[in-house]
Amino acid sequence: MSAREDAVDSEAASPLENAAVRSLMNRQAKMAHEVRNALSGMSLALRALRGMVAPTPEALECIEDLEGCLARIDETVSRALDSARERPAMPVEPADAPRAAH
Repeated sequence: MSAREDAVDSEAASPLENAAVRSLMNRQAKMAHEVRNALSGMSLALRALRGMVAPTPEALECIEDLEGCLARIDETVSRALDSARERPAMPVEPADAPRAAH
């Protein structure tokens, strides 16, 4: 882990750094959702195409290859979404701010 990542993960991370990390994770999640939407459209188109083309071995192999590619991209998107959901606990206030006793 880099010194920068340590600083962001530590309790001493500034509110600005915490906000930047949260913003980055939110953008990552939004991008992953947008990619997943496009993948769904491509998957539906491939299913329709499967019914339109002559079922030659070459055509079926091509469609299966494309379906495999879409599945691999979808797995990558799923991992990105999972990592965006695994947000580390980050303090909202600076570490030196007084805290209420519990």
